[in-house]
Amino acid sequence: MTFVSRRSMFLIVSSLALAALPGCRQTLECPDDRVACDGRCVALEVDPAHCGSCGRACGTGETCGLGECRTAEVNHCGAENRACGDGERCVGGRCIAALYAACFNSDEVQPASPTLALAGPPIDVAPGPIALAELDGELYVASARPRQAEKISRIARDPPQVRSIPLRWSSDATPDIQFLAAHEGYLYVSHSSLGTLLVLTPAGDVVEEHAFVGAGEPNPNPLGLAFSGDRAYVALNARNEVAVLDVSSVGCEAPPCIEEVTRVNVQPLASPGADAKPARIAVAGQRAFVTLWNYQNWSPPAGSTGRLAVIDLGANTLDTSAGPGGLVDLGAGCLDPSDVAVDGATLWVACGAFDASDFPVLRVFAQGLVPIDLSQSPPVVGAILPAPADAAPGTLAFCAGGKYVADRNSGRVFRLDPEEGAVDGAELCPRSNGFAYVADLACGY
Repeated sequence: MTFVSRRSMFLIVSSLALAALPGCRQTLECPDDRVACDGRCVALEVDPAHCGSCGRACGTGETCGLGECRTAEVNHCGAENRACGDGERCVGGRCIAALYAACFNSDEVQPASPTLALAGPPIDVAPGPIALAELDGELYVASARPRQAEKISRIARDPPQVRSIPLRWSSDATPDIQFLAAHEGYLYVSHSSLGTLLVLTPAGDVVEEHAFVGAGEPNPNPLGLAFSGDRAYVALNARNEVAVLDVSSVGCEAPPCIEEVTRVNVQPLASPGADAKPARIAVAGQRAFVTLWNYQNWSPPAGSTGRLAVIDLGANTLDTSAGPGGLVDLGAGCLDPSDVAVDGATLWVACGAFDASDFPVLRVFAQGLVPIDLSQSPPVVGAILPAPADAAPGTLAFCAGGKYVADRNSGRVFRLDPEEGAVDGAELCPRSNGFAYVADLACGY
């Protein structure tokens, strides 16, 4: 296998582009590390007037490094001569990467550039990082490895002392934090081990813990949550319901401040004999789209299809205008939908069911990425786009001008191409026991 350096690739691509211009004859001869642009030899890696390609100029106050425009502060981030790494920007005296991946197996968070190159070394965090959230320019991580403590930490991104700072931890007998979200200055934690929704300040202080069931009742297993204005929508996986909460008074002087408005029963949308098991939620306009695992004994039932429940946010009922009974059917090629995210007028769904009978070898089937056109009524499900054969698409993230999808099996993160599916993957998380779980993605910029 032949490996081509990034600099060589810039030179090859640029030379081919120039040679391909009709009627154009290149007469200027340049050394190997330069190409001809506007009648002179330039270095595409560092030239601010031709950064990455001929004619691509950087803006005022930007420099060119490795063919990408960056602010000059990147070399003096927060202190004289304190340089950020490749793929990072200097924001408020801190070096920020485009993307962060939570590596569950190796207990670290890996920063990455927009091209999925490593942007500095991995950041050690508490065991089992499962969820990430950005709040007011700060990155937070929730960790919960079985038989170990739960922790909520903040990632301090001030070089050269990039580190994880614990804010809150507990020693629950069965640690199981599943989701972390930010809203209106607070962190919201799906505290699945206790069946509650935990609200924290950025300093880690508890504002309120909302219980979804009474003492002694079975754990409802809260998972994903999303917000629309002052309403929070929480997937209660074990109860086949979505809880609707009014969070407008969070932080009031005399808790409880959270009011439960209603619950939406999504069980009617499951396959015969299966449990709906809502998991992840995305809000688009006046609708909430909820992924359903649609499990029968922890596996998709034979002959089933991937499914989304659609909730009308005005009425807080299943939206029958989106599909029969409020169901969007994803087809047999998309089982176990793992995440859902909105990009303009398109809703993206990641899916991939496991056969774990030979664990730690995990076989993946019915996997890929499904686009849904929200500009039409009812929404139109597009053809499933492929993922690599051993990939189990998970968390979706749209940031830094790119679309990214995490793999729950191989430790890779892929670029999501709207025409080709999951492409140009990079292994950001190391494997152990033959697999690696990229548990979550967060955007830096």
